Amino acid sequence: MGKVKALYMDAQENPFIACPECKDTDRHGQVPSEEFKWVCGIQEPFEVWVECENCKGLGEIERDWEDEDA
Repeated sequence: MGKVKALYMDAQENPFIACPECKDTDRHGQVPSEEFKWVCGIQEPFEVWVECENCKGLGEIERDWEDEDA
């Protein structure tokens, strides 16, 4: 079996996929969030990175085989 076919078969049998909520960020398993802090008497928004709730910070989730068969 060729290398390309072996890689394709591994991808088909892998039970995990990249998390759709955090796969497009530059930080693995984290998503941007807003946090407000008091600055000079007003609340200013600051961007903070928090753990992705969908994948619990792992960066991948279990594949839903039933959705792919339909």
